[in-house]
Amino acid sequence: MKKFFFFAMMAIATLGLTACGDDNEDANGPLVGTQWLYSETVTDEDEDGTWVYTTDATLKFNDATNGSFDVVMSYTLNGQSNPSYTDVAPFTYTYEGTATEGTGSITVVDQDGESTAGFTVRGNELEMVIVDDETGQVEEAIVFTKK
Repeated sequence: MKKFFFFAMMAIATLGLTACGDDNEDANGPLVGTQWLYSETVTDEDEDGTWVYTTDATLKFNDATNGSFDVVMSYTLNGQSNPSYTDVAPFTYTYEGTATEGTGSITVVDQDGESTAGFTVRGNELEMVIVDDETGQVEEAIVFTKK
């Protein structure tokens, strides 16, 4: 569980996203200026004791094609706090829809290469789906809430 959580959160934390924009896209797209929050706390126990992992992420859409993904991860072991990990990853995106309903896509670029992820906006929720490039299986679906 610790290993899966660590690698899943590292994948999220190291997002460097890139995509192509539509030449006719409105410079003030429907997501511009919005922020979306994700928070998760996971508890696990092993021979070392009780681990509590916390991840807080903010997805910010700065303009019609660019934004940033801010992540803070921390953990405690048996109640002892450890240093937090903070990362800010810039990204580009494409999106079709309104401020409350639509779909978009991103290309994740990290040390292992590129992978594609999609996202869907429904009301005050944005669901990002990360798919394994080799198997085509969904690795993780992350739901953000509009701030």
